[in-house]
This record gives sequence, C-alpha cells and structure tokens, in this order.
Amino acid sequence: MAEKSTSSLFGASSGEDCMQSNSEVQRYLWISFSLRYLSETEGLRSTVKALEEEIRIMESARQRRREDIQEQTRRSLEHIENPIPEPKPEIKDEFPRA
Repeated sequence: MAEKSTSSLFGASSGEDCMQSNSEVQRYLWISFSLRYLSETEGLRSTVKALEEEIRIMESARQRRREDIQEQTRRSLEHIENPIPEPKPEIKDEFPRA
C-alpha cells in the first residue's frame, strides 16, 4: 500500500490521481504541523508550570523572611522595654477589583 501511495504521489497521470495525491500531501502536512505544534505547546506549558512553581516558592520564602524580621523586631522592642505596637487590622476593600 505504501508503494501505491508513493507512486500516486510522484507518478500520477490523470487529474483525479493528482487531486487525490494533493489531498494526501495536504493531510500529511497538516498532521505533521499539528503534531509539531502540540509538542511545542506541551513544552511551553511545562516551562510555564515550572516558572509558576518557582515564583510561588520565592513568594513563600519572601513571606517567611518578612515574618521572621517582624518577629525579630518585636523581640528587640520587648528587650528594650518599648511598647510593642499591635499589628494593623486588614482593611477590607469596599470596591474589589475584578
């Protein structure tokens, strides 16, 4: 069957054979393009997921450092016997942005 399709691609004598071989070539090109596109998008998706995970880890580390600095400041203020300020209450946004 492979010989038949190859012979129809290169040795087509009638117009109908040409049309059939042309559509086979177009179908092959479309499938190969689709597979290449899917593999590239899958690679991009995995890269994006890895970067998002890295950002999440960095943000959590930054938050922990911030909390550690606040705790260290509180301890040093207790040590010098200054009153420790209460944390500010979080203000609820009346008009949240969508």
